[in-house]
Amino acid sequence: PNALTSADASKLIRLLLPHVYRIRNITIEGKCRVLKSVCLLLRHLDHAESLLSDCCAMLLGLRDRPLREHLAAVFKELGRLSPALSTTANLIVELNAFQNENIDIEYDFDRRFAAYASFENVTQHFTCHQMIALT
Repeated sequence: PNALTSADASKLIRLLLPHVYRIRNITIEGKCRVLKSVCLLLRHLDHAESLLSDCCAMLLGLRDRPLREHLAAVFKELGRLSPALSTTANLIVELNAFQNENIDIEYDFDRRFAAYASFENVTQHFTCHQMIALT
């Protein structure tokens, strides 16, 4: 009776995601907790591909490092759950890489440049759906 179905998980995710990018009075820590919850709920979905466009839309609005790192974790989970999304998810994670050793917001330009350089090789095998998610 306490098992979470795929439909329930999908509904919960769709209710939680607007709190990350639409509602302004939630702290960054609160938004990070929402993204952590989404990561946990993804494991219950049968078709994680349906959330790719929603997650990609958040890339435009989230500027803070903790939020982008948690969103990258969501993409990693999407890639782990769906082999069709693994290449797209890995590319998005690499294009949003930060250096871990610095407290300041410093981008990991080496990882980002490597991902950008591989962009053409990787994307030539993408479907239209995967390509639209990246743009």
